[in-house]
Amino acid sequence: NHGSYGACPKPVFEAYQSYQQTVEHQPIQFMEDEVYDLLERSRTALASYVHCDKDDV
Repeated sequence: NHGSYGACPKPVFEAYQSYQQTVEHQPIQFMEDEVYDLLERSRTALASYVHCDKDDV
C-alpha cells in the first residue's frame, strides 16, 4: 500500500479543508496573494526533508 487509499490523518484533512474553504471563498485573491508563498513554503519544507536545495524541488 502506497497511501493512495485509506483514511487521511485528521490534522491533515482539517488543513486540507481549511485551504479548500479559502480557495472557494476568494479564489482570485488566493491565487494572487497566497498560493506562491504557500508553494515556496512547501518547497522549502520538502527540500529540508529530503536534504536538498529548494531549487531542486
